[in-house]
Amino acid sequence: MRVHRKYWGLPKAALYGVVAIGNFDGVHRGHRALIETARAHASELGAPLGVITFEPHPREVLTPESAPPRITPFRIKAHLLAELGVEDLFALAFSEHLRQKTPEAFVHDVLAGGLGVRHVVIGYDFRFGYKAEGDEALLRELGADYGFGVTVVEPVTWRGEVCSSSRTRAAVASGEVA
Repeated sequence: MRVHRKYWGLPKAALYGVVAIGNFDGVHRGHRALIETARAHASELGAPLGVITFEPHPREVLTPESAPPRITPFRIKAHLLAELGVEDLFALAFSEHLRQKTPEAFVHDVLAGGLGVRHVVIGYDFRFGYKAEGDEALLRELGADYGFGVTVVEPVTWRGEVCSSSRTRAAVASGEVA
């Protein structure tokens, strides 16, 4: 797996792919569903499979006093994603520059301009851009303008609860590591 810390000046092999976007902390069942959905689209399009994540976790920058503890350090997350067949990991620095991008600028600069994505896979609760102003509907609209598709993965449940990083952290904190 190739790890990229930027979205510009990338090798051709990393461009024009299908990407799943998210934090992927813990790489739990919900995350795996996003990646499997992205893999199916990548296979259908004959495109590379990528993941876009942010380092550090955006909440570590936005609200450091209430940022959640990490489930998996970056290296372990990268290892788990590689085991799932991800070809390109775009670990973008969640800097002030990136934080200030409007949803439209994020799509223009990162998804379309930088990566040239052909398809994007997101979770049902995905938000993006400055102040999380972008949502699924806007991403679909912008995707149509820039020529890429968007798929939304509905929540994955296990034992009657939605799989999430928050749920995983709570289980670990209460001693339910298994």
